[in-house]
Amino acid sequence: MNSVFRNRNFMLLLSGKVVSMLGDQVYAFALAWYILSITKSSFQMSLFLFADALAVALVSPFGGVVADRLSRKAILVWMDIVRCLVVLVAAFLLYRHELRIWMLYGSAIALGSCGAVFNPAAGAIIPNVVSDDELAGATSMNQFSWSLCAFAGMLAGGFLFNLIGIFAIFALNAASFLVSAVLESRVVIGPCLRPLVAASASIRLEIRRILRELAEGYRYVRGKALIFKLIFISAIYNLILLPVGFVCIPYFFNVTLKASPYQLALSTGSVFVGMMLASLLVPHFLEKYKLRSALFWGLLVLCASQLVIVPVLSPPLRSYFDNWRLTYFISFVSFAMGAAMTFFNIPITIIFQKSCADEYRGRFWGFYSSITSLVIPFAYILGGSLAQRIPIVLIFGAAGVLMLLLDLWIISLRELRELRE
Repeated sequence: MNSVFRNRNFMLLLSGKVVSMLGDQVYAFALAWYILSITKSSFQMSLFLFADALAVALVSPFGGVVADRLSRKAILVWMDIVRCLVVLVAAFLLYRHELRIWMLYGSAIALGSCGAVFNPAAGAIIPNVVSDDELAGATSMNQFSWSLCAFAGMLAGGFLFNLIGIFAIFALNAASFLVSAVLESRVVIGPCLRPLVAASASIRLEIRRILRELAEGYRYVRGKALIFKLIFISAIYNLILLPVGFVCIPYFFNVTLKASPYQLALSTGSVFVGMMLASLLVPHFLEKYKLRSALFWGLLVLCASQLVIVPVLSPPLRSYFDNWRLTYFISFVSFAMGAAMTFFNIPITIIFQKSCADEYRGRFWGFYSSITSLVIPFAYILGGSLAQRIPIVLIFGAAGVLMLLLDLWIISLRELRELRE
């Protein structure tokens, strides 16, 4: 981990990502609150989230092609600049009292599309700036910074919305993208892989070439058995966790317990605290144990964390817990879940980074981002349907059992046992 801190290029990239992620998290929380305030409609809010997720899902594969054909550094810088301009335009329209809800949907599509080009390049560039020995530390620091920004952004978003208002938050997010672009521009990296468009190529031929490279990327990923199976496992993993964490638990606190927003925030925030602590521990764990062991224990603790809630919420014990006691208990379990998620997320990311050839790495992250983004809206719909129809005890029990089956599947993978680390 210490060697990563001495890597100037990585620290510039990480600093840029932290600045832009923190600004974006504050912006996302405040904008969600703003949309709910002006529309009084949860459907409008879900439509905004859906627009962003759909843009990411559709554009990510093409973003992967771009990441394999252009300078990844240039992609990061220009996407941050474009995102800065998109937010500035929205801020200007808001200042003129001309910002409409459909314009916010348009900005969500634009920002999602930029993120869909940015993210494959951001994932693919890491092995270009760190050595193999630094990869675990770099991946851990990325996970730590994401958790920190998500936690801090959630807390700061509500505070700043009341303190400085939505217009200032728009300006703050635009500034964060600009600062990120400046930091990324100082990274020293190799030259562009190859030009996006050949001088003599027609648009039709270039489109065919891009589609051919997309197909090549898919065949490459499909031919790597371990990567392909882990992508599928990761999709199921998110489909299990997202409905529970982002729909069922908030619904339980709001409707069933009639708890306060602070109690929900305490339970949700504990997940990110667990992630941050585990991000510092995983590299030391991987010095002694294999990636497969981290994946196994991560999923096993996730399974146990969900199953341990079942007896507490069951009628025999439920009467012994008031809202605050239940909040503290769920917060403790959420902390364990956050740590367990990190023990899964970091090793699987390292496997992806090490197993993908450099010329295909951008397309891989494009496909991976696309699949992940497609899972998210389905997970939210699934969670919304389950929360209102099935007792949360059964939801946690089913999620725990499914996580255990997923864990058994992972440790049975022959390709994972044969992985050279």
